[in-house]
Amino acid sequence: KVLPLKKLIIHGNSIGADGYAALGAAIRHDRCRLEEFVATAQLKERKTGQNRVSKTEEHNVVAVSDIATLTELKIDFLADPEVIIMSEILLLNSTLRTIELKKNKLGDDGVEALASAIAKARLPLRTLHLEGNQISADGAVALINGIIAGGCALEELTLAENA
Repeated sequence: KVLPLKKLIIHGNSIGADGYAALGAAIRHDRCRLEEFVATAQLKERKTGQNRVSKTEEHNVVAVSDIATLTELKIDFLADPEVIIMSEILLLNSTLRTIELKKNKLGDDGVEALASAIAKARLPLRTLHLEGNQISADGAVALINGIIAGGCALEELTLAENA
């Protein structure tokens, strides 16, 4: 039986890294037809005139089919939940050569999930830009281990301006 769910919105909860990984694995299942997911939201403020500010919530919508087939991953406003889910979907990708997740809210949980995907999927990565995030030394070590285990012929890695 096929899961007919088209859009999954999961922001504002505390299911944690294991929960997001389980969701990603479910999305990767061949009977799931999910088209997009939203794991976080950004609050945008805009001045509308005489000392008035309009606030709107902007969702970070990620298209599942794009993650599974793209050669370049360049997305803004991501945090660990999206990256953990995307990392599970990346296991279906065999063409990804560039990942640019600069100046996001990517921390150790997200980068560890990404490292695991790089190792398991054996992605043909050449460029990996993760500068301006919240990655600690532990996250960097996990990332390097994932790159080595995946046999990536990485040519460029940027981790500047992290936690």
